Amino acid sequence: MRRKFASILVMMAASLLLIQPAGAEGGLSREPLATSAVAQAEPITHRVEPGEYLDLIAQRYGVAWPQLYDANCGLMAPKGPHHVEAGWELRVPDPTETLGSCPLPAPPPAPAAAASSGSQPARAGKAVQAAASPARKAPTPAPSGSHAAGSSDSGLASIRQCESGGDYGAVSSSGKYRGAYQFDQQTWESVGGSGDPAAALPAEQDQRAAALKQQRGSSPWPNCG
Repeated sequence: MRRKFASILVMMAASLLLIQPAGAEGGLSREPLATSAVAQAEPITHRVEPGEYLDLIAQRYGVAWPQLYDANCGLMAPKGPHHVEAGWELRVPDPTETLGSCPLPAPPPAPAAAASSGSQPARAGKAVQAAASPARKAPTPAPSGSHAAGSSDSGLASIRQCESGGDYGAVSSSGKYRGAYQFDQQTWESVGGSGDPAAALPAEQDQRAAALKQQRGSSPWPNCG
């Protein structure tokens, strides 16, 4: 009788071990297995809107503009970091990402200095003066027939005359507004310009002004547009 009772106890103990809850010591775990790698985040892209420029886009995403330029080298290298076009899809790199050095394009040749005499008119509210430097000893007068074709028809001739007296090398008394259309640096770069607007060739100044006028109408020149 005692042996039979002992056998019953052994069988009951074995049954308890078999139905031990999952997750207990020695049993099966119901916790999901940890993955050994973290899924990569989706790449961030930015679609360029009219009027945007590289530094502004870089600040929006907390990266340095050279990183943004390097990450899109194949697209931007032909014209350099100061030229972006509306509709471009730019890849935004991680701020810690190590990138190669994207080459910069060769700067355009400096325009030759030309002699001129007499005083130049200044538009109301903004005094205009010649840029005094060894490379430009006198303001460059507006060359006849050398500006971009169609600029007179689009009203640019009157803007040039009002803003700078037609002088492509004009610089305001504060130094902020430069060239025939008195661009400030931010607006100049927003339409694809690079370097000093007053040092750009007349045809380029006409081209950038035409692009700005197409984007924003006469609002950039409230007194002359």
